[in-house]
Amino acid sequence: MSTTSSRPSHSRGRSVIREWQILRSIEGRAGKTLAELAALHGVHQRTIRRDIQVLEAAGFPVVDEWTESGRRWRVVVDWRKEVA
Repeated sequence: MSTTSSRPSHSRGRSVIREWQILRSIEGRAGKTLAELAALHGVHQRTIRRDIQVLEAAGFPVVDEWTESGRRWRVVVDWRKEVA
C-alpha cells in the first residue's frame, strides 16, 4: 500500500485559493498594490509576486501600472470575454 496521496497538498490548495482571490480582488479598474494584496491575504509581498507570475503563466491578462499611489496590479477589463 502506498503512503503517497494523489491529492494536492494543503499548501498548494491554499495557494490556488489565494491566487483565485487575488485575481478577483484586482478585477477593478483601480487594481491593488503588492502591499495591499499582501496585507489582504496575510502573506509577504514576495508571495504575491509569485502568485501573480502563476496567474500570468496561466494566461490571465494581469498588468501593472504606475499611479500616484505607486505600482498597481490589475487584470484587463473584460478579461473573461478574452479567455472564453
